[in-house]
Amino acid sequence: MLLLVSLGAVPAHAQDKELERSRTRLEEIRRERDRLQEQQRRLQGQVHEVGDELNIIERQRASTGRIVGEIERQIGGLSSQLDRSSAELILAQDNLAERRAVLDRRLAEIYKRGTLYTFQALLAAESFGDLLARYKYLYLTSRQDRALVGDVELLRNRVGGERRRILDVRDQLDRTREEREAEFAKYVDLARARARRLTELR
Repeated sequence: MLLLVSLGAVPAHAQDKELERSRTRLEEIRRERDRLQEQQRRLQGQVHEVGDELNIIERQRASTGRIVGEIERQIGGLSSQLDRSSAELILAQDNLAERRAVLDRRLAEIYKRGTLYTFQALLAAESFGDLLARYKYLYLTSRQDRALVGDVELLRNRVGGERRRILDVRDQLDRTREEREAEFAKYVDLARARARRLTELR
């Protein structure tokens, strides 16, 4: 019988939902920052108080800080997904190796017996009851062999799926890290702009 075990403290669907919620929050924060940037552009074309400009810069910096924090949460979630998928892959590979070993032994037994084993087993029956018992044994063995082949195929597909999932999560993780770096650079730029503006006022 095939044993499929799922690992991880947090179910995959719960982590996926949390990542989706995080992405939604991230988009909301970005829209807020875009509005602030637009306000700042409008303000630059007008006579304004420096306090208003500093307030907008500070709010942009705070928004960018929240964006960086949200991206950090996404990176944490993706890292957990990667760990879980890696553990699932290892488990699936172990199960596959075990089932393949059983299948290999079974194929070796079938090969050793030869192609006429089924007929020989049936013809060697000493009575009708013995014939039925032998037929039932051969039938159950055949069914078990088919199930074993099915298990191996299922596990092979599962291993392939886990490998693809790991590659996808790694790609997402790389993109998210790049995104974090870009947002952090914006955060630093805004902090410098604020400091520059404060210096100009002194």
